[in-house]
Amino acid sequence: MLPQRGERSKLLAMAKRNAFHLIEEKKLAHLRKANRTIFPIQELKESLGLAKLPRKIVCMDISTIQGTDTVSSAVYFENGKAKKKYYRHYIIVPSIPKTTTLPCRKPSLAFWLSWNGSRR
Repeated sequence: MLPQRGERSKLLAMAKRNAFHLIEEKKLAHLRKANRTIFPIQELKESLGLAKLPRKIVCMDISTIQGTDTVSSAVYFENGKAKKKYYRHYIIVPSIPKTTTLPCRKPSLAFWLSWNGSRR
């Protein structure tokens, strides 16, 4: 038996509205979360002129600390989401001149070898 009039009827109507708004908010939150990953990936695809969306992305950062020590880090993304278990950090030994591109190649190769071996 549902109340047809009076204070309880108003409370029931308010509860229905609140439940509806809660469900709608949950749906919107899910859509906002999905859009956070898909829109940047689509933008990257268009900017780079790719035929399809990139599924796997590895970002490498080479930095110097106080201008002397060279370090590198790698961040791995799959389907637009960061995979923290594949984050890597490298310390680059200064055995070559800093003007060459070899500091980029060493951590890239090291990351590829570690990532490729762990995925098997």
